[in-house]
Amino acid sequence: MKAFLHHLQNEAKLIISLTYCVDGEFALNEIARATLQQYGIVQLSSATNSDSETEAATSKAVKTAYDKAVEAKTTADGKVGLNGNESINGEKTFENRIVAKEISVFQTARIMLHAETI
Repeated sequence: MKAFLHHLQNEAKLIISLTYCVDGEFALNEIARATLQQYGIVQLSSATNSDSETEAATSKAVKTAYDKAVEAKTTADGKVGLNGNESINGEKTFENRIVAKEISVFQTARIMLHAETI
């Protein structure tokens, strides 16, 4: 109940502040800045590299972040994994060295004699 009353009190303050705004009798400092705990004025921002908790992201900022995430996923999906077994279809160019699987002398001799694969 206490939390509900606090919520109503904040809403009442906001309504009073907005009434001043409509009547043209307000000073900007009468309206509190918004925080995580309080209703109020908030600054809009199109920044995609901000960690501010006093600014609100615009649709442009959200779309930019989304587009970058999709681009990163597309790039990652096209890469060959470094761990585990993975089929490589098509032609791939490797810029770094490729480490071959170690085999025993016995396996090497078997391959040479029978042209078997590992």
